[in-house]
Formats: sequence, C-alpha cells, structure tokens
Amino acid sequence: MAIDVIIPDEQMARLAERLNPRQLHQATYQIVKRTTAQVVKRIRNEVRSQVDISKKWVDRVVSQVNPSGDPPIGKVIVKKMPIPLIAFKVRALKHGGVSVRIGKGRPPLVLHHAFVATMPTGHEGVYLRSRHLPTKGPNTGKLNKHGKPLLKLTAQGFAGRLAIDEQFGPSIYKLLTIPAVLKQITFDSNAYMAQQAQSQLDRFTKGQPADTAE
Repeated sequence: MAIDVIIPDEQMARLAERLNPRQLHQATYQIVKRTTAQVVKRIRNEVRSQVDISKKWVDRVVSQVNPSGDPPIGKVIVKKMPIPLIAFKVRALKHGGVSVRIGKGRPPLVLHHAFVATMPTGHEGVYLRSRHLPTKGPNTGKLNKHGKPLLKLTAQGFAGRLAIDEQFGPSIYKLLTIPAVLKQITFDSNAYMAQQAQSQLDRFTKGQPADTAE
C-alpha cells in the first residue's frame, strides 16, 4: 500500500504567485517532506493506539520515501506483511500455551499448544507444532537410533520436536483500510500540509502581504 503526498493545485497556485522558481522548488520540497514524515508518524500512532504492538514492528511496516519530481511527490509505504504474534502483547500461561492480546480492549487470544522460543538466528517468536510431518527438507525421512522415524505425530495430532510453525497476527494494512481510520489520517495530513505551506510562505516573504512581497 502506497499513499502519495501531493500538494493540491490550489496551494501550488498560491505558492507560485508569491515565490520565485527557486523559492518555490525549495518550499514545495520541504512541505511535502515534512508532511510525509507527519503522515508516517500519524499512522504509527494510530496503529499503536488501537493495537498492543511493539514500536519496532510498526516502524518496520510503515515507512516513507523522500519527495522526488517537480512538483515533488512523497510516498508513505505500508507493507502488507503479516505481523508475527511475538510483536503483540504475549504472556506465557502457567499450565502451557500462550495468551496474545492484539486489540486493546478486546479479550486475548489463547493458544493452548503454543510456546515462545528463540531460533538459532536469534529471532524470537510464538510457535505451534505442525499437525503434519514435513514432506520435504532436511528432516524428511530421518530415523532415530532404533531405525524408527524420528518425527511422528503425538496423541494430540501434533508433529514431532523439529516440525514447528511460527504464528502470525493481522497485518497493519488491514487496519488502515478501514474507511474511518483512513479518512481521519487524510484529514489530519491535509491540515498539516496547509500549515506547512503557510510556514514556507512566511519564511520566504518575511510575512509581507501579497501586494508588497517581492
């Protein structure tokens, strides 16, 4: 998902009336750059206000691209990637399993057979044992010292020790496609851009009224 940050035609016309070409180029670049950064900040704050998720994961998913072109266009990138459950509020249960709180004010999701583990790569996650044996990869067909299959299903239907799957939650993209959320972010960004446009005008014209500005 990409959100373009563009100065509206009426604002561009107002700026062009008051500024020379060099000033206009500098002003529009700063307006778009600052507004793009503000949109990223607004989205990140909106997500964290509704979801119990760690900041580092929101920052990975929502990012900005610096303005390019003339007139400049900025971009806010929201990746559609699913978020690992470990990014949310996770609590290990006393008798096994984990509790994961995703949405604030909502009941937690309880995974009775899940566990938290750290992989050799250092990545920590919430995992479940697979309900099937691997059909490919290094573990397929492995035998134990007695010549029997190393991996087999448990009485509960879960696979052996090495067959595990990381669990994921909803993507941030899903939240941002809710019309009410997107509408509020758009309204806030438009108001912020108008403020930045006025600030750049004041910067170059020193606050002089239109009929006396150089």
